[in-house]
Amino acid sequence: MDGSSEAPTSGLTDGSGGSFQGSGATGNGSPAAGGSSGSGGTTNLSPSGSGGTSEPPPPPPPEKELETAYETPVATDRYVWTANPTTGKVALISADDFSVRLAEAGNAPTTVAALPGHDEDAAIVLNAGSDDATVLRLGADGVIKSQMLQTHAGANAVDVSPSGKWAVIWSNADLEDASKLDPTDGLQDVTVAKLDDDPVTTTILTVGYRPSAVSFDDQEAHAFFVTAPGMTVIDLGDAPHPDRDVLLTDDPVSDQAARDVSVTPDGAYAVVRLDGQKTLGFVDLGTGTRDTVTLPDYVTDLDLSADGKQAFAVTGGALVVVPVPPGDADPSTFARASADGEVGRSVTLSPDTSLALLYSNATADQYLGILTGGGAWSTYEARAVDLKAPVQAAFAAPDGRHGITFQTPATGSTKEGAFSIVSAQLDRAPKIIGTDAPPTALAFASDGAQAVITTRDLGKARYGMYLVELGSLEQTFIQLSSPPLSAGIVGNYGFVAQAHPEGRITFVSLTDASQRTLTGFELAAKVTQ
Repeated sequence: MDGSSEAPTSGLTDGSGGSFQGSGATGNGSPAAGGSSGSGGTTNLSPSGSGGTSEPPPPPPPEKELETAYETPVATDRYVWTANPTTGKVALISADDFSVRLAEAGNAPTTVAALPGHDEDAAIVLNAGSDDATVLRLGADGVIKSQMLQTHAGANAVDVSPSGKWAVIWSNADLEDASKLDPTDGLQDVTVAKLDDDPVTTTILTVGYRPSAVSFDDQEAHAFFVTAPGMTVIDLGDAPHPDRDVLLTDDPVSDQAARDVSVTPDGAYAVVRLDGQKTLGFVDLGTGTRDTVTLPDYVTDLDLSADGKQAFAVTGGALVVVPVPPGDADPSTFARASADGEVGRSVTLSPDTSLALLYSNATADQYLGILTGGGAWSTYEARAVDLKAPVQAAFAAPDGRHGITFQTPATGSTKEGAFSIVSAQLDRAPKIIGTDAPPTALAFASDGAQAVITTRDLGKARYGMYLVELGSLEQTFIQLSSPPLSAGIVGNYGFVAQAHPEGRITFVSLTDASQRTLTGFELAAKVTQ
């Protein structure tokens, strides 16, 4: 499923509804049997067990995409970057010696994005109060170089291309309160900046109505905006400009609120899932041609492999691996994986797609399917585990050996939340931890060995963080004195930024769990122009 950030908590405390157990999954790794090939660019696979004239069952309730709510703050190789919208400053905190530098930004700096691909640590900061952005670069001499870029009014998001060459500043409709938007508020302005030594802001561009996501192709020749009507493709050349609009479905008006769109890394295809539909759409972004594949049941979630050559669709509680593009492939040959005892509706994949975690949060479901495969997924191992409390989100570690779930309280529990540590090894039971405050943020170490989890209950003033050793399934709790806002890992330290009028951040060693908290760093640090 598939700056400073505060994780939204809407939908995380809904413990109503029955258990969402499943049955009928074989878990033997064999491809789904049966099916037939259709015509006209559409391939069909009939659901097994169908027959007679009975009406098909209604689609399941939509799953909630909650993983993206738990974003980590911005960290580069050696520094944590945090913006203070009240003072207009950005703090750079060293993970080597905990020294602090301050840089002036614009009015009300909010979103911060790291700039990869540069010799020095660098970031771009979006200033919500002054319709501009600040590019900050920390040189080897310790001097911060600051450059201002004018943006369009009302920008609330910034995305940076993988090499750090381009920054796209835009207005994400998903970050706005829809009830406060006028129907004429299209949020269609986009600012594109080429981040050379002297960044140049292009003329403001226009994309489709209410964009909700943006991605770049591998060559960084194009940016792709998912919008309400479809997709706008931006040509990132010497003079960036909108190249074309592409329709993603046959009915863009009705489908726009229920689409899940993924773009392949080469920018060749968009893969489209619709709530309440049994089809996957494949859109050739060069020609606009649309093909579909029909799967046995409603498709409730969709992820792509890192190379974009495989689509992992959740249908009927099972994971089906679909080639991208599907061409004339017979869907009965698609690899299919499931876990006995669990009908998952959502999937989280490890980066190498060797681990898949299946679960459902549309109703209160305490079961998790743990599937390990890889490659073509023609063979796999699977098991379902009972985590005792409803699963809300699942996260796979970068190495594909472990996962973590966030959960709401179980019926009769005295705890305010829970999380579980699960292993991909079939002979290891998951470890379930009840928490005195709901889990709110998560960050993995790049090697997948450790993780940092924050918990927060504002009403009861309970704040904390857990340092998790994934290999041993052990965790260390550290109480915090201020509400955690976000978490991350930099160097050999986990860190938690906290709400405090003078700035507060706690570092925890990944080696021995020793702690260091910095408070009031805005008062102690020198402002660097």
